[in-house]
Formats: sequence, C-alpha cells, structure tokens
Amino acid sequence: MLNLIHSGKGAFKIHVKLDDPWKGKEIAQMDVADAKQNTPMLVGSEVPDVEGLTGKHAIYLVVDGPEVQQQEQPQRGQWGGRQQQPQRPQGLFEMKGLAFSKGMSNAVLPVVPKVTIFVDGKQLNIPERPIMSTNQNGYTECNHYQLYAPMKAGARVEAQSDVPEVAFNITTDKDNRATVKATYKGQTKVFLIN
Repeated sequence: MLNLIHSGKGAFKIHVKLDDPWKGKEIAQMDVADAKQNTPMLVGSEVPDVEGLTGKHAIYLVVDGPEVQQQEQPQRGQWGGRQQQPQRPQGLFEMKGLAFSKGMSNAVLPVVPKVTIFVDGKQLNIPERPIMSTNQNGYTECNHYQLYAPMKAGARVEAQSDVPEVAFNITTDKDNRATVKATYKGQTKVFLIN
C-alpha cells in the first residue's frame, strides 16, 4: 500500500516489480486516477506472489504515465543567447510512505499535525524541509527546523496546532533566541528561532 500525494498531472499506473526494475517479475499493478493537485490518497493492491517468499528481495515501483515538462526558462539576452534546455520532468506524485497490510480495511493514513508559531503576534514561516544532519551540527535525526524572526528582549513566542494532543515546550535564552519543541505521540520536532 502506498501513501502518496497526487500532483494533479493526470492518471498513471504503478507497477510493483520484484528484484529488478526492468526484468523483474511484476507482482502488482496499481491504477491511479487523475485527481486534484495535492490530493492525499492510499493506493494498494493484493500481492499474493509474496506469500511464502524467503530471503531478501528488492521491491521496485515503476511508474507509467504522462511526461510532464516544466515551463521553459526565459531566454537570455544578447550575451547568453543560447537555447535553454527544458527542465527535467515533474513528478506525478510525492510518495509519503509504503506499508504492507492484510487488506485495505486496516489502512489508516497517519495524522501529521500542523504547527503554527507566532512571535509577538506575527506568524512565522516554517520551512518544509528540516535542517539536514552534518558533522558540524551533530543532529542525528531530521527533526530540527530553522526559523527566523525579529527576536528582541521579552518577545512573546506562542505555538499552536490543529491537533489538540500536541504538547509544546517553549524556551528563550539571553541571546534573544527561542526554541519550540512540539511533541506528538512520542515524536518531537524542534523549531529553532533566531
């Protein structure tokens, strides 16, 4: 079963292949109908060929659908008049997860709470992607996000979520920086505000 977000670029098929994306045995096929952009959906198929399978095997998802090109970049002026190449094709979907279950009736989309943070009443922009792990920052998980706000002494930092079970811990330090920790079902996201 796949948890995905449709891009709204047309219908497509997902072929599930075992051990090789070209010559591997096709063990399932999922037809995904056209949908509005950013539509979350669960797509699944029965896969009887994996019953009794032993050892390690690779699973490949081969997508068959329309090729969607991005718009071409504007042409350069007289000093860079060469033709611009079209951008690489856009994706037909964004995959959020892959799961195995007995029957689609057991499938439940995970709830991802939306967090909103305010400094002195002004909403901050939360980046879509976290700070990536490097040797310099020492982060071992991708759960830290960097936010920017005009922090001053005594700034009021508030946080809220669309899911009431999210617990917040907000701290500030003497250098006018703040940290907001949002915890939901044992998982914590850390928002660093400078």
